[in-house]
This record gives sequence, structure tokens and C-alpha cells, in this order.
Amino acid sequence: MKPAMPFLLLALWFPPSLLAQGKVQWEALYFSDDTQKLLLSPVKAPEPGRVIWEWAPHDGLRQQYLTLVETSFPSKQKFDNKNFGQPLEIMGGVLKITQPRFKNAGYFTLRQLGPQPQILAQYDVTAVQVFPKTSTLDPSEDVTLGCRASKARDSYSLKWKTTPGSDRSGSTTELRFNETSYLIVNRVHHKPGTDTYVCELRLNRTVVHSNSAALTYTVQQNLRSSVFRASVPRSKITIVPRIRTPLDHEIILKSPFTVQWEPRLLAQDRKIICQGQPNGAFSTRSNHFRDRISPFLVGETLRSVKISTTLFQDAGDFEYLVGFKSLRFLRLTTIIVTAESSVSASGGLQVSLTCTASSLPASTRLLWIDPDGREAAATLDLQSNSLTLGHLEIQAQASQWSCVLFEGEILRAVYPYTLRIPDQNYHPSDAIALWVLVGYLGVKVTILVWLCCLFCKWVAGEQKKHQATPQAKVADGRHAASPGSAPPAGIIR
Repeated sequence: MKPAMPFLLLALWFPPSLLAQGKVQWEALYFSDDTQKLLLSPVKAPEPGRVIWEWAPHDGLRQQYLTLVETSFPSKQKFDNKNFGQPLEIMGGVLKITQPRFKNAGYFTLRQLGPQPQILAQYDVTAVQVFPKTSTLDPSEDVTLGCRASKARDSYSLKWKTTPGSDRSGSTTELRFNETSYLIVNRVHHKPGTDTYVCELRLNRTVVHSNSAALTYTVQQNLRSSVFRASVPRSKITIVPRIRTPLDHEIILKSPFTVQWEPRLLAQDRKIICQGQPNGAFSTRSNHFRDRISPFLVGETLRSVKISTTLFQDAGDFEYLVGFKSLRFLRLTTIIVTAESSVSASGGLQVSLTCTASSLPASTRLLWIDPDGREAAATLDLQSNSLTLGHLEIQAQASQWSCVLFEGEILRAVYPYTLRIPDQNYHPSDAIALWVLVGYLGVKVTILVWLCCLFCKWVAGEQKKHQATPQAKVADGRHAASPGSAPPAGIIR
């Protein structure tokens, strides 16, 4: 017989109605994935007899009886933590879990099986996990943090924040996807140090638990790296030379440097886009980057280059050179979103959104995320590296969509796009509405002009008719009074 079977048979021996007697309220508990121990301490101590702890994880896929305790003399304990996986201890009804893991979160119930069947305690235990927990990075290296809770509730929300004292230069991007809150950190650190980012679990806007991640920045170690950017106004990249030895630092201080760029999307050859001198002089040699490239000092002496407002066409390879010595190679991949508006069959306004990547290296993919944080069905075109979300009806309320680029399971870039109703300055639908209005008014004006012309023509005809009648009468009178004139036909004098 399997170890769990005696527990199950013992629980089935008592009718559910008896086990439900003495029902108590659920108590909420929270823990982080680095918690050393978790104690479930019932307020009401069990009576002498048999008690059982049972556990059901938040995914609802299974239920397990963890412990059977005989509290009467002589006391006995039996454990079944095969699926639970972590060490358990029972101390007078208190359940101690050593180093609980994310998968151990769930619903815990303490039942008194005899002599008086009743529920003594119920706990809803939620875990908050942050990944990666610690990271060692170069001064300009991007990193993506993730935070998730074991239980999803409409009233729960996850929010990232930076602790006071952390370096705040650069930018961060936050995205919720599949019950996970992601944070992309694009920062440049002027000196080695550690930043701490805290993920807060909020229940109805009240912080009920928090977990943190530590990012430690060191001297530049990597010569080659890849970066990913969305073509949005606040996006930028920083090219920081690699410093591994004192000689590298001395070379940068005393020698001029150049940055070369080989574009991926433009029909241009590799060329120098900027130059820097030891005295601090800096010049730009590219019209494409002229107003967006500038020198950037990391620390007090490390001469770097910053490119602001990253454009889709910036994709390509950048190399920082001192003479013929390469001190940094950076490959940039960009994404952009375009919109195409139309009128639906029902007469409403709709839009198709296309997300395009400059390239899709191995293990990378594009996704569309809907306003609920779920993946939206879209059409992939591998030839153009694009993903199209077709025929979205523009609703009465603005909605937030996001095109994202993943490298493996790591979120690398986010392009947010907000669909707004016409009176909230949504330009594609405004253009359609304007043309529809212009066409409607044009038809109305044309009909009005035509009616005015008909009316004027009728008035002119009536005036001409009235002017012709008196003239005819005068002419007849003159003809009758003239002497010697022949009488009208049929009159005999």
C-alpha cells in the first residue's frame, strides 16, 4: 500500500459533514523563495487524539495528506512529503516547513479526526518569487527581472520599485505577462556597486509582502554583447569601452577613439560615425546620427558614446576602436509598430497593428500581449520578420497592447501601443472620421448648390415672363390706332 493511502483511508472513515464541523476562516500567509522556515501555528491547540495536516497547491491539480499525528500518549507521527519535497516537523500541532519553495505554496488545513472531528485551522499560503535573485553585470549591461505570485487573484497586483540610494540613471520598462511582472533595466553605472529592486505584492493597493533582487555591477568584462530596443522616443543605447586591465584604461585616456557602424537595414557600407580626442573634443561624422549622438562620461575618465531616441533604422553593428584595437562590439536589434486603419463591415473603426523586427536571431521571437496580459493570436511573416494583429475594433475605452521580443524565456524589448477612441486623439481613426465627415458635407453642399441653381433659374424665368406680357399689350394697342392700316383678317368695314 502506498504511504499516502493510510491517511486517505483514515480521512474517508469520517463523513465530510463531521469533518466540516467547527469550520474556521482562512488565514493568509506569505513567504519568499529564500525563506528559511515557515511556521503554521493554529490558535486552537488540538485535543488528545488524531490530527492530520493536509495540503493542496494553488494550481488545484492534486491534494495530499502531509502528516498524521497521534497526540495522545504515546504520541506518534507519520509523514508523507514525497510530492511536497521539503522537510516537515510537527511540534504540538504547529507545522514547521524548512526552506519552503515556490511549489509548496497552497492551502493547508489542520483537521482533528478524533475524538471530536473538526477543522482546527486553515491557511492560504502564497509564495512570491523573484528571478534572477542576484546578478553580476557590466556597467552598461541590460537585465530583465521577473516576479510572480503562486496565486492569481483579481485583487492582487505586482509592482516593481527601486530602493533609495540605487543608481537611477537610465530607464526601466515594466510589463505584465502570464501572471508575471517583468522589469527591463537599461542603466549605465558610473562605478561598481549594487542596486536593489523590490517586487511588492499588493492586495487592493495594500502591500502585503515584498521580495527583492540584487544587481551587482563590476568593471567591463564582455567585449561583445547584443542589445534590443524598441523604436520609441525614450529609448537609447550607450557604447562603453571594455576595461579589463590598467593598460586598457591608459590607452583610452591617451588615445583618440572612433565608433564605426555597419547598418543592417540601410544600403550603406561600414563607416565611422563619431570621433573623440584625449582632450575631450568630439565630432559627429554621420548625418543619420547627427542630432542624436553625444559623448558620455562613465565615472570620471571612461569616454563612452550615447545614442538617444533609438530609431528602427539604427539596427546594426557598432564597434568602439582605439587605433586598430577593438574595445567594444555591440549588435543592436530594433522593433517598431505600424498601424493601418480601416472601416469595418458594421461601419465601426478598426485597426491592424504590425510589429516588425530588424532581425530575429536564433532563439528570439515576437509576441503581441493583449490588455489582460495574455498572448494574442497574430499572423507571423518570417520573410519580413513581422507579426500582425489584425482588425482590432476600437472600443469606447482606451486599451493597451504591447509588442514584445523574447530571447528564449528572457524579455528583451517592449513596444507599447495604446488604442484610443477618436475623441482621445487616436490619429488613424480621426483621419477616417474626418474624411467621412468631409465626404458627407461635400455631398450636402453639392445638393444645396444644385438646388440654389435651380431656384435662381426658375426666378429668372419668372421675371422674364412678367416683363414680356406688358410689352405685348402695348404693341397691340399701337397697331390698332395707326391710320391706313389694314384691318385684321375677318373684319369687314
